[in-house]
Amino acid sequence: MRQGVREGAAPATAGALRLTHRSSTADSLGFNVPAKGDIAAPMERTELERLRQNEETFARANEQIRNAAERLNVDPVPFLCECSATNCTELIHLALDAYRTVRKSNGFMIRPGHDDPHVETVVEDHGTYQVVEKFR
Repeated sequence: MRQGVREGAAPATAGALRLTHRSSTADSLGFNVPAKGDIAAPMERTELERLRQNEETFARANEQIRNAAERLNVDPVPFLCECSATNCTELIHLALDAYRTVRKSNGFMIRPGHDDPHVETVVEDHGTYQVVEKFR
């Protein structure tokens, strides 16, 4: 048996879809992230709307966190990742000024690797978090 080829597996053809490599974070969150050069498969409109709504729900929750942090004089603040994965529980620790900058840009903040090419594009990368813009 050749290295990397499963016994009995059909050979790859020119028209076959290439397997994609995803980070362990993206895998655990259930993202279907295409590898560079792959084209994202089209999604149902209702699924896209659900993904966007999930991100907007996290953004609204972060506004409540910001209000509490300002009231209690807490800085930096542990904000929720605003990605589209419903099971994401990762936090982004940000100074309030950095958070306000994200909100003023109308962007959403996510952990690196949590972007979903079906609904958004990364417009800023700050190392520990990224800012994405949603497709409308």
